[in-house]
Parts: sequence; structure tokens; C-alpha cells
Amino acid sequence: MSCQIQILLDGKNMKIALISFYYGSLPCYFDVWVKTARHNSDFDFLFVTDLEYDISPLDNIKIIKIGLEELREMIGEKMGFPVSIEIPYRLCDFRPAFGLIFDVELKGYDYFGYCDIDLAFGDLSRCVTKEVLAQNEKLYHLDHFMIFKNNEKMRTLFMRGGAIWDYKTVFQSRANTAFAFGEYLGMFLIARANGINNYFSNDYADISVKYSKVMSVSNHCNYDRQLFYWEDGKVLRAYIANDEVKQDEFMYIHWSKKNPVSMIENMDLCNSFYIFPDKIVAKSSIGIPSVEEIRNLCVTIGFIGVISEHIVYYMGRIMSIVKMSKEDRVLRINILKNRKVNREYRRELYCKKKNQ
Repeated sequence: MSCQIQILLDGKNMKIALISFYYGSLPCYFDVWVKTARHNSDFDFLFVTDLEYDISPLDNIKIIKIGLEELREMIGEKMGFPVSIEIPYRLCDFRPAFGLIFDVELKGYDYFGYCDIDLAFGDLSRCVTKEVLAQNEKLYHLDHFMIFKNNEKMRTLFMRGGAIWDYKTVFQSRANTAFAFGEYLGMFLIARANGINNYFSNDYADISVKYSKVMSVSNHCNYDRQLFYWEDGKVLRAYIANDEVKQDEFMYIHWSKKNPVSMIENMDLCNSFYIFPDKIVAKSSIGIPSVEEIRNLCVTIGFIGVISEHIVYYMGRIMSIVKMSKEDRVLRINILKNRKVNREYRRELYCKKKNQ
């Protein structure tokens, strides 16, 4: 049996399942996801794929093996109408419906959610506490990690009004670009329109997509010299401030749109590793890195290098839009026009949390 959640709420054990999916050859960093997920024994992870992958039945990771075509047909049956999934990436927009799609697999769980695999988990229970669970029906706001209460109301929340697009439009579209339906243009607005208690906190670290080797995060302040690493089940950052090494902790670190190469031969035997935008390498010793080690390992590119990286990044984004089909291009431009919805909503939530 997989490990069954031990977060206590009102005197009983709360069971939480997080669903991930991947179709195609597994990325080289997948062993990092597996290792850090295993360390979170208070959570079960359901991994949906068409690939063969050997996970011990005693681990808290369960493989749901199903082909993409079979999954598409299953979703259509659950929805009551044909759905369009031309490429695996489009499954991102179906994540808000996972509670309904995988209702059989989620039976017996008190909470369900979903997460990406391009991340390393820290101590999830440090942030997903019994107090947070008791006070909220929905936790977090981005597709790479979200949790819902497992009841009829929340399993079908995606069907309610309030979003830029309704779920039938999203699920039947033949576009290959995601609608961001699980995020600020979809579930954000639906939750707000329907009075859902939504927990929002900046507990994670999101690696900036603008740099190829420089370690910078887009959702927190950065330091000239900083290192991110996983150790003893925690995601940590060591940085230099006033010539001293300081440290902070994150729920997880997400390397969106990056493809770091794992340089570790046997992840099972690795107790600590550094996380960079382009690679994941074993850490030589346990404990907080020294000032010298941080300075030696940090990549710096200077002002000209920063400008160059920005130019490459934005030119890449422009070219990706140019190469899209007309339908995808119209959708992408529409999403970009609505980015202010995301900014307004996040500002509202930050202010709400600050005043609590």
C-alpha cells in the first residue's frame, strides 16, 4: 500500500493525493522529482503516464498507466462530450477537472491536487498545515502545485462561471497552446466569483526563465551570490549578506521551461544536491555552504550579459508566437492581453493576507 497521509485535522488522519502526468521520454531530472516526492511521506503522488516505470509498491508514488488516446476517451465520457487533446501538453488545461476525471483513484482521499514534475519538493507539510487545510477549500494558485478539498463542490468547481473562457470551450478547443485555465484566467476567477476560500502564499521558489545559467528566482528577492540546494528533505537557499552566509527555506523549487541535467549517477544514495538552471549536481558536504563555496559556485555574467540574456529570451518568445498556427497565435495574444487579471488578483490576495 502507498503511504496514507498523516496530517491531523480534527482528530483524524487527512489523506492527500497529488496527481502528475507525463507522456513521452522522461526528462533526465525525473529521478530528482521521485526522490523528493518520496521524502514527503505525508502525501501520495499519482503519476499518470503511458511509460513503464518501476516504483516500489511501498512507496508513496503510484503509477496510473494509461495511453493518451485512452485517457482522452475517458475524459470525454466523464465530461459527457468529446474533448480535444492533440498533444500531451494540452492536458495542463484539464487539471482543474482531475478531481472528477480520477474520482475512482481519489476515493478515500480528503484532499486532491496536482503538481508538475519539473521541480524538487522540500518539506510540503511545513506549509500545508492542518490550520491551512481547515480554513481553506483551495490552496495555492499556479498549475505546478495546487490542492482542493475532495468533495463534490470542489471536484466540479471548474464547471462554474467566472472565468475568461468556460470549461467546454477550453476542453473542446483544438489549439495546442494552453489556456491557463487552471490559473489566473480560469480557476482564479472561478474561485473568486464563487466565494471559495483560497489560500495564497509565496512559499515556493520559481527559477527565472530569462537566464540560462545564472540562478535567479522570479517570485522572490535575489542576492548577487546565492545557491539553492536540497538536503534532508528540505529546499534551501544559502546566500551572502554583509559578508555572512544566511539561509532560508522553500516548499519547493520549480524550474519552469528549464531542462537541468542531473549529473548524479545514483540519486538514491545522494543526500544533498545543488540545483542550477542547467544542471543538478551532488553537494560535497552536508550543511550550510561557506562564503567561499558560494562565491566559487555562483555564475555571474555582468550587466552586458544580463542584457544579452534578456534579448535572447524575448526574441525567443516573439519567434515562438510567429511560428504558431493562427488559432494558437490569437489565443496566446488574448492571454497576454489578460495578464493584468493575474496582477490584480495577486495584488488583492497579498493585501488580504497582509491585513489578516
